[in-house]
Amino acid sequence: MKALLAVLHGHILTPPPIWLMRQAGRFLPEYRALRQQSPDLMALFLNPTKAAEITLQPLQRFALDAAIIFADILLVPYGLGLKVGFGDQHGLGQTGVASTAAELEGLRYDQAAAMQRWQPVAEVVRMVKKDLPEQATLLGFAGAPWTIAYYLQRQQNLPITVSSGLMDLLITATIDYLCLQIAAGVEAVQLFDSWAGLALDDYQRLVIEPHQRVIAGVRARYPTIPIIGFPKGSGDAYADYAAAVPVSALGLDHEVELARLLPLLPPQLPLQGNLAPELLQRGGDEMAKAVYQLQRLMIGRPHIMNLGHGVLPDTDPAHVAQLIDLVKSPQSAMVSS
Repeated sequence: MKALLAVLHGHILTPPPIWLMRQAGRFLPEYRALRQQSPDLMALFLNPTKAAEITLQPLQRFALDAAIIFADILLVPYGLGLKVGFGDQHGLGQTGVASTAAELEGLRYDQAAAMQRWQPVAEVVRMVKKDLPEQATLLGFAGAPWTIAYYLQRQQNLPITVSSGLMDLLITATIDYLCLQIAAGVEAVQLFDSWAGLALDDYQRLVIEPHQRVIAGVRARYPTIPIIGFPKGSGDAYADYAAAVPVSALGLDHEVELARLLPLLPPQLPLQGNLAPELLQRGGDEMAKAVYQLQRLMIGRPHIMNLGHGVLPDTDPAHVAQLIDLVKSPQSAMVSS
């Protein structure tokens, strides 16, 4: 069994598997060269040949244990027929979704139209699988309903509200989008709730229940698919999430205090993260010390090495190579023993 999949099934591996959020993209010079030729980011997501090439770029440089499809969480609202806008000419900075309150009020989910709009993503999955390194797991992903609702409304300068109707629609669309990727060949999926930290006052309704429903919907069609939940910014609520949401693994952001949180989490629950992206950006001895400390904290737990958020745009690729060497080195094995 591939290393990442083994951990997602509860096995403790030494060294742990490693992949990085936003590993495909903006920090790699080969990606930036491609972007100069293709400045329209949405067109790049929807070009299967180029998106597959970008997905595989980091695995051609580094001994990573997973490839994650080059896409964006805003492809869910794109599937709904909404206009999606991006900033950050070198990467994945979102400007949100151009939708008015009236458009959201009248929003309906046309499954056939959405599935057609998402077909390029399915084709990317099929193309990547042909050239995927043998040891690497192919990951798909989607934005969680609350985070998508946030992006649907944040340009309106109004309080973010989520009606039951809008939440139901987003849950249904997210299930279909994830299942499309699974049908095309991804081996596990991650549910990104990038703005879960803004929903702590209504966490049960906006984060926990939608994740429960998305996972139930996906597993009704694909009972054995591993699902990683990443409710970024949850703080102490990570413990509530872990107790209520049947994820295969829990992704932890770099703001959480691990030493205090870990005793509150089930010891058998696989964890992912949570090295600070700024430490990867700086590299050197400071990063090495942090990796050592993280590995010590994760002794006896199924763990996937990753960041607590995405790779920063100006990260030196040499620092990624250093991180992988640190994790895969004999000294790493000694830490975990």
